[in-house]
Amino acid sequence: MLILKVNDESLDLLPDAVISIDEQSSVFGSNSIPGGFSFPFSLPNTPKNSRILNFPDRPTIVNNSNRDFDFQLYHSGKLQATGILTVKESGLNFECYLLVGSGAFADKIKNKKLADLNLGGERTWSWKAEYSAPDDDFTIFPIHNPDMFLETLYEDSFANNDFRINAFEDDQFYQGPNFFAVCPFTFLTYIIHRIMADHGFEITENILKTNKDFRDLVLYSNFDIHTLIQTTELREGQIVIDDFGRETWEWEEVTITERALDKFDLANSMPDIKITDFIISLQNRLDIAFVFDQDKVKIIDRQALILSESTEDITHLATANPYVLLPEVPDGFVISWEHDPSDDLFSDENFKKIDEYLEYLKDPVANTSEMYALTPEVNEIRFIESIGAYYRFARFDFEFGGWGYRWQLWSIAYQNYLSGGMKEKYNSQLSTLQMVNYQRTMDLPSIRIPYTKQPGNYADNPEKPEFSARLLFYRGMIYNSQDDLYPMGSSDNISYWGNKIPEKSLTMLNEGEYGIYTQRWLKYLIWHHTRKEMKYLLTQSGTLAFDRKYSIFGLNLILKKRSVNYSIDQVLPSESEFFIA
Repeated sequence: MLILKVNDESLDLLPDAVISIDEQSSVFGSNSIPGGFSFPFSLPNTPKNSRILNFPDRPTIVNNSNRDFDFQLYHSGKLQATGILTVKESGLNFECYLLVGSGAFADKIKNKKLADLNLGGERTWSWKAEYSAPDDDFTIFPIHNPDMFLETLYEDSFANNDFRINAFEDDQFYQGPNFFAVCPFTFLTYIIHRIMADHGFEITENILKTNKDFRDLVLYSNFDIHTLIQTTELREGQIVIDDFGRETWEWEEVTITERALDKFDLANSMPDIKITDFIISLQNRLDIAFVFDQDKVKIIDRQALILSESTEDITHLATANPYVLLPEVPDGFVISWEHDPSDDLFSDENFKKIDEYLEYLKDPVANTSEMYALTPEVNEIRFIESIGAYYRFARFDFEFGGWGYRWQLWSIAYQNYLSGGMKEKYNSQLSTLQMVNYQRTMDLPSIRIPYTKQPGNYADNPEKPEFSARLLFYRGMIYNSQDDLYPMGSSDNISYWGNKIPEKSLTMLNEGEYGIYTQRWLKYLIWHHTRKEMKYLLTQSGTLAFDRKYSIFGLNLILKKRSVNYSIDQVLPSESEFFIA
């Protein structure tokens, strides 16, 4: 028996009603969140349906043709689907359609930004020795940003302190308000939790929490949470002569403005990005997938699904011979990311895109010693793995005349990953920050620290400059040059001493042994660019999941698309599409 409920009441259905639902796997989407939806269907215009659907046929609301309602669809006593029912037209019947799973999620977050989330509201700042996951929703760690207060009234006073964000010295965060900016960095796991909770989805599996590198991820911010406090006081001004010829001081009222830490809201620390773009960018940066089923969501490792040896045999559901598809498969791909245009380190002077210089690009080398041992060609480019930068053997003009060819720093290493000719694109808006070994003054230790040159966002800055979405790792307390511990944020997995941090196996770069391509994408893309597809007519296709492997007559498959047709008294056999795994 087919039952469609809104507001916990069953809607009247037509005697020959059939509701057909198509769901596309969100595992394989790269440029959008694939939708789950039904074909349009009709509900009879009965008094009961009209009341439950808020009288969509009334003349007073005739212009409001879109009406959305949460629904539950049951068949044979089991919940089959949840999501949004939309009434498109009213007349003799109500013309409706359903959004389910990822389609319902995409509709709920449409046009919303990260700053629109409920991130805990206004809270009172308190200093702690260390902020860390999973006990906190945000953390703080030092960042070097010489442009934080550039060309502002704070420039001179901050210049002596090299514009540090979240200064950490003498085993504690510096608490004086007048010399450093304080910018909290929100943990990615907390942001994802709020996205799902705010829109009615429960997370039942989360690779962002279970992966040792992913759970370190935070969202960078250049929003200084200091507020301005103004007070007035009387001060002695200029000397005046009174009516009796005596000298006296004239008192004047002076307004004093101070920066203070009081209330703050994490919403202000969010970059200017839509939630939809943020989710797509995460998938295309980390090779993960958000898999929706009714009001539940799993955040899974896409490459692990491809490599899994666990299968469920569903041969008994197949009702006909399969139809094999040979899709057009690109012979290459590009994993690309967008860098913050307001960060001067990504200007043409410091960052050049390798895409236009592929004819000069040679195999990477481990360090500069290997580079200098080469017999290079003019203009050849090499990636130096130990320092994460590209060098070019190019013409150099000496200061006092003459010229020659020498290895020169050519670009910082935040390049797209390219392979093949015709390319499938995985684009992400999530960039990161460069790393440097940094010493603020001669008497202080050197630390490895994220580095940016970007105007800051602070209380009395009327321009409120935007900053894009950038990910960093919070690596916890790591040793500096004097073997003292300090809270380290990074875009890689290397300590100040150049050693790999134990148990950390990922950097935000594409290149290298621990780069995102090798660690996260390599095996998935090898499979994805040799894949084949197959269609089967199945019974009970609505019971299949997008996050597991199946077997039909010994052939391993991953669900790409499922179609389910619900009639009044039965679930009809329907066609589903699979990738051969």
